[in-house]
Amino acid sequence: MIVIIPYPKYEWFQRPCPSSEVTLIVAGMLFVWTAILFHQRVDRIKTKLRGIGPQPDDYQDDHFVGSLRICSLISAYMDHHEDPGFAILRLGTKAILFLGLMQRNFQHGFLIMLAVLFVECSLNTARILLVYQNCKSIDSVQPLADDEAYDITGDNARQLEPTNVQEDLTRPFALAVLVFLTQIVLIGLVLDDTYLTTTRTCFNGTTGCLMLTSLGSYCLYLMGTFMTCVYYVGPTNSYGSKELNPTFWLKLFLMNKNRVMFEWEDLGGSGEERTLELEAKHWTLWVRFAMSFLVNEVGFTMLLYVLPVKVAGQATIMGVVFQALGMVYLVDLDNCTGNVLTLVESTHKNNKESTTNGSHDYGSSYQMDEKQFEAEKQKIIRQAMKDVEAQLQALAHGDQRHHAQKQRKKRSKFTNITSALFLSKYPNTNNRQRQAGGNSEKSPLVLNGGGPIS
Repeated sequence: MIVIIPYPKYEWFQRPCPSSEVTLIVAGMLFVWTAILFHQRVDRIKTKLRGIGPQPDDYQDDHFVGSLRICSLISAYMDHHEDPGFAILRLGTKAILFLGLMQRNFQHGFLIMLAVLFVECSLNTARILLVYQNCKSIDSVQPLADDEAYDITGDNARQLEPTNVQEDLTRPFALAVLVFLTQIVLIGLVLDDTYLTTTRTCFNGTTGCLMLTSLGSYCLYLMGTFMTCVYYVGPTNSYGSKELNPTFWLKLFLMNKNRVMFEWEDLGGSGEERTLELEAKHWTLWVRFAMSFLVNEVGFTMLLYVLPVKVAGQATIMGVVFQALGMVYLVDLDNCTGNVLTLVESTHKNNKESTTNGSHDYGSSYQMDEKQFEAEKQKIIRQAMKDVEAQLQALAHGDQRHHAQKQRKKRSKFTNITSALFLSKYPNTNNRQRQAGGNSEKSPLVLNGGGPIS
């Protein structure tokens, strides 16, 4: 005897959802709220820049132009790892807006969503390129506050800590390309399937229901938006940071304006010390950055907003769970804990040419006495400076103060690269503050000698 288990009725799920006009009105109100908070964030950045000039009176509103203005606006919009409320509001506003557009015409609204997200993803890249253009090298960075600038000062100034295979220069370039192609294909399949799937199976078993037209599908979309917000501002995503790390790439590009040599320890293999040399403005770095941009910025952002759409098309609750887990897998496929690279040498193009070629010797161990000597010398100097600094701090402040400072430095991150352009207006900030008797440890990060602001 065959027993047929009927679908749960969920009768109220089959009711008509709110109209697209209602959805767009709600999105408009959220947009106004977001715009007000955005304006306040821009004002806070301007106030902060006003406070870090060589002389407070030197800053005028007419300085807030060109590249500085562009980067400040991008910073106010994108940098919200310390303000999860703004991140949730910004994400929710766009999700509701896209919902209203897809209610009117699903496929046209979906394409508009992808286009808007691609433009938004280009903002971080534009900011990196603007700062790269206005700063001479990583050596032009002169921090005025350890809390904001530890990633580009002290012992950490010469270190690169990769978090995915595109950033890990010690891994073969072919491996990065292979992972990139895999992720691009999988993400492309998800986007294509979502675009072509305009109908769904309702919870009562009815097939051919139009997407986002029933109350059930509408509620599932809102549920998927909530899941997206939780994932975006939660610990899995470093509390609001995107997969693309602008700090890492900015440091790497500024270092590679000249010929550079890195030292790294092969933790996953023999454990020996190795060196990696790169010519100035090495082409493979830009290819890696392009791959990281397409996967970790564009692909990641699009998957965030596609998740509610895929959830809205599910016919079972367990399908919702599996859909969410599958999205997370696609995003994290290239994540890894890479080998930490330490800059040990940086030379200009017109210096003596090396007999090694970094484009073919990734991860190889060079046998040149001069370079080995330089690497060992730098290593000994760094260790000696660490010991001296630790002893002086322990003597002046006590062991407890020293421990607290170490913990503070570990969690400090260079997150606001907008100030990199600001100091190019004031190349002598440190000297003026010393003459005025100012305390440089209380001032935010600035970059010295960055060149004129365009």
